[in-house]
Amino acid sequence: MRSVSARRAVVAAALAPLLALAAPFAAHADTGTSAAGAAEQAAVIKDGDSPYTDSCATGATTTQSADITVAGAKVGLIEIRHSATCHVAWARIQLTDAGEQYANEQTAVAIKRTGPDAIYSCTPTLDKSDSLNAYTCYTSVVLLDGGGSALASAVNPAFDASPDAEAGEVRTESFAE
Repeated sequence: MRSVSARRAVVAAALAPLLALAAPFAAHADTGTSAAGAAEQAAVIKDGDSPYTDSCATGATTTQSADITVAGAKVGLIEIRHSATCHVAWARIQLTDAGEQYANEQTAVAIKRTGPDAIYSCTPTLDKSDSLNAYTCYTSVVLLDGGGSALASAVNPAFDASPDAEAGEVRTESFAE
């Protein structure tokens, strides 16, 4: 039979890893800030990051969209996605089965922030998104913290142009935060 001090040593050794995991939570207990909250405050998203960085895509909304048409038939959608939590926007394209042939290197999707300018782009591939049931891609983010506006576009020679756009370019309305 082990002595009391030997049993205490065994229990202390078993609890040590758990106490180490709890230490970050205890460090923030007096300030009312959780460890998760402290991590969110420390995280900084910047132009060019993925919308999935720091969970910015979680809870994001579509603020503007425009149908993509070819010879008058809808083949997809171009969107501006926005995260109010992270103060960022990005563009996403969704090409339907009717638009599958445009999921190639001739199609460019872009998000443009005005003042100061930032532009990021992507090209949809034939990897169909199961959750959206579409051929998609999303751009990197543009930071809108402190104001700014964003405009999304999709370009392919076959696309019907939006008003005031170049041939083959579909634009969303601009979005300002």
